[in-house]
Formats: sequence, structure tokens, C-alpha cells
Amino acid sequence: MTGRMVALADGRQVLIRALGPQDAVALGDVYAALGHRDQRMRFSRSGLPAAEAHALAAAELGRARCGVIAFDPGAAPPRPVAAAVCVPDGTGPAEVALAVLGSHQGARLGRALLSDLLAAACQAGLPVLRAVIRRDNAPALSLFRSLGCLLVERPGPDELVIEIATDGTMPGWPGGGTGLRVLVESRSWTERPDTAQLRAGGAEVRQCAGPDEARGRDCPLLEAGQCAAAEGADVIVLALPPGDACCTRLRAAHDKRWPGRIRPRSVPDP
Repeated sequence: MTGRMVALADGRQVLIRALGPQDAVALGDVYAALGHRDQRMRFSRSGLPAAEAHALAAAELGRARCGVIAFDPGAAPPRPVAAAVCVPDGTGPAEVALAVLGSHQGARLGRALLSDLLAAACQAGLPVLRAVIRRDNAPALSLFRSLGCLLVERPGPDELVIEIATDGTMPGWPGGGTGLRVLVESRSWTERPDTAQLRAGGAEVRQCAGPDEARGRDCPLLEAGQCAAAEGADVIVLALPPGDACCTRLRAAHDKRWPGRIRPRSVPDP
């Protein structure tokens, strides 16, 4: 079995390799072995019979552009414990979804999987991936935020739509829009009243978490001098903690590049 061995945070090792057509059973085994909560997070329902989990896996694998799967090499035979797939979704970015068994959660396996999936998607010519994540799925939200993502939609009170660039930069803005483009830089997932009003008025609102030195999260603008999200915005709302060192650096960068575009914590009506 080829692939790369990854040491997890708890000292265990897993083998991660590309997901192929021969892995329908292994992918189905992962979905069937998920706990009820994890099935609900992954499929919006739980208690899936094994046969249905395997049918979902086969259908998903048939549509997938790329994927990765992780095995516990110490089991005989090696046991599949996690997987991540990238499936086309209409004309927009392909949708990415992760599944990690409870026995291997909390050991940074999800981060290794997503990193490998992003690399595979980039090689496959997919610049941006999309994920639909429940608001109460804190581990998934934290994972995507740590790698740099944009919150692009709020389809309902319980769901968030995230976009992430596959080349390590930041996603930009879709073409064809005519409304005001508002980039909110905030570490909270909660909708702000002012930007909610803008969204209701036809503005396109996207949100990034900005840099966070305490968590080791970089900012493309501060690190590389480029950020497609900031460059394409008409208005930037800086809602990071005012006394935060990262907030001070980011404000200086915005004022230097785009004087007059930044708004502190509030935005006028479009």
C-alpha cells in the first residue's frame, strides 16, 4: 500500500494515500463506522444502515474529482479510519467533505487529510473548494479557519458555506456580481447586524478571520503582500479586537494599499 506515513499528535501513525475507484468499500466502511453525531455532521442525518452508507460512498466516489483516504497500518488488514473527497457541485466550486472516525479525532488527522486534498485538487486544476459546515461543528470550522478560508454564504440558521483556495492563498470574488462587495475581517462566526442588512440589500458579503498570531494563523496580505479577497472588495470592515497587534498591522496594510476603503466595525447602507 503506497502513500505517506503521518505521525499524529498522539503518537500514532496513519497511512494517507490517494482515493481511487478500488476504494468504494473502504470509503463505505468509514461512513458506516461514523458515530451518530459525525454522520449527522457529514450527511445531515444519522443511524445510516451499512448498506446505505456503502451506497452513498460508491455514488460519491463515482463523481469525485479527487480524494484521499487514511488507514491504520497496525490493523490486519489495514483499517480505513478517515477520508476526504472533492465532488463537483454544479457550476460553482467543487464541494469538499471530511470524515474521521471518533477513534482518530483530536489528533490533527483532519488537518493532514485536508492539506493533502487541497494539494490534489490544486494539481487537478481546481483553484477553490467549497464546504457546507454546520455551525455546531466546531472542529471542522476551526480546521478550515486554521488553513485560511472565507465564509461566503449563510444558507440557513444552522449552516455556513466556506470557500478555501487550494494553493494556500485566499479565494477572491465570483464574476458577474453587480452588488457592493464587502469583506468583513472578524473572528466571530456570528452575523453582524450591519452586514446582515447589507446582504439583505443585495450586497455580497464575505468574511475572513484575519491573522491570529496566538494560533499561528498567517494572513496572505501581511505575509505575501497579496490577498484576492481584500483586493476585490469595495469595502473592508475591520472587526478584529481593536487592541490586537494583528489588527494594528492589518489596518496599516489596508490604509497603505487602499486608503479610504476600510470601515471600522460599521458600514453605511449601500
